[in-house]
Amino acid sequence: MRRIFFILFVFFFFVSVFLYRGLHHEEEVTQFSFPEGEVIWYGVYIKDVKVGYMGVLMRRKGEGYEIYEETYMRMAPMGEEREIRYWIKALTDKDLWMKEFEFELYSEGHRLRTRGKVEGNKLILNISGRKKEYKLRHKIPATLEALLGTGRTGEFEFFDPTMQSLFTIEVKKLGEEEYKGIPATKYEVTLAGAKFYMWVDRNNVLLRQESPIICLEREPEEEAKKLSKEGLRLFKSFAIATGKHIPDPRSIHYLKVVLKNIDLEGLSVEDARQHLKGDTLIIQTVGPMPFKEIPDSIKKFTEPTPFIPSDDPRIKKKAEEIVGDKKGWEAVMKLIDWVYENIKKTPTFSIPNAIDVLETGEGDCGEHAVLFCAFARSLGIPAKVDAGLAYVGGEFYYHAWNSVWLGRWVAVDPTFGQYIADASHIKLEEGDYSEQAKIMKVVGRLKIEVLEFK
Repeated sequence: MRRIFFILFVFFFFVSVFLYRGLHHEEEVTQFSFPEGEVIWYGVYIKDVKVGYMGVLMRRKGEGYEIYEETYMRMAPMGEEREIRYWIKALTDKDLWMKEFEFELYSEGHRLRTRGKVEGNKLILNISGRKKEYKLRHKIPATLEALLGTGRTGEFEFFDPTMQSLFTIEVKKLGEEEYKGIPATKYEVTLAGAKFYMWVDRNNVLLRQESPIICLEREPEEEAKKLSKEGLRLFKSFAIATGKHIPDPRSIHYLKVVLKNIDLEGLSVEDARQHLKGDTLIIQTVGPMPFKEIPDSIKKFTEPTPFIPSDDPRIKKKAEEIVGDKKGWEAVMKLIDWVYENIKKTPTFSIPNAIDVLETGEGDCGEHAVLFCAFARSLGIPAKVDAGLAYVGGEFYYHAWNSVWLGRWVAVDPTFGQYIADASHIKLEEGDYSEQAKIMKVVGRLKIEVLEFK
């Protein structure tokens, strides 16, 4: 399960606008060590700066294989160093199709554990104690490089445990090509609209994997573990500058911009507040409207998910305590105020889970968004997470906020404490992590020209 896509996804949240200090909650992390065998090492690079390393071992186990993988990354927004470690153990059949796996991610006291097992045409998951099932159309590969080593091409299902999501991937063989003097086969893999290129040698060993932002490079262990201190200063380079300054972005209710250098197909850019014509986007704030009942098509946004467990008694109890006897829009404002005032704004390098946020009382925009969403859904108020950009300090930064349905979808921002999110919030996608992951295809490419605001 090569984790370059997860690295991109976590990096998106980690470079969001809220890069604050301090993280104090601690939890014991499971110790991981490789069994006997040859570990293949890779350096992890962002914009040619080494920020981490990865080790992979595959060995025979009965008629199938065991795959072990460990990754470490280190970065420091605002000068505050942050680390992330995660490991995977997977068991496959003789053809390298997934049978079962376990996964753990740990970062500064935040922890995510997942176990999965394929039974017939179902993938059965245990996500930090919560069950979930996926119906499979086909067998799923354990790793991308193992899939490429078989020479198979075409469309496949692929499960990413970090996002608890089943994706459709497309694999194309681009031909034979030497990589640093080593004969290799080059492949193109498309996942959620993002393209990755992989060079695999004749022994089916991955030599390099790259995207527009992040690359993995095979290296000796000693070299792979030499990290650059420049990685601590990378985040500012992902801000998107614009030609026109917005002096008070939190107060604007209208914004007209041109989105350049990207393909918006497949992204959820248009809604009640955003209107796209060609590459020109107009954003106008909207508020709630009177309504008699919630349409059936909207009711799904009151349901729990693994990371937004709105059916958990702890979530519901706290939400009811916060809103008291308030209903509708008044309840929404109460929830926004509470999340804004009580969740410490801290950079995290993890996948946000509403229960963890409630317990730790800290996190960045992703944590604020999932907790608010869980609170609202627990009260029967349809809510979802929006992902895109917001204007802060003269530039656009990647950010997450929410929309609630009250007669129509209304954008709100509990991280900023805004009842109605200002028009500098440019939504690119919405929904769970598998949907938000589509934004990866624009990271590092998007250019923004501000035409008008008021």
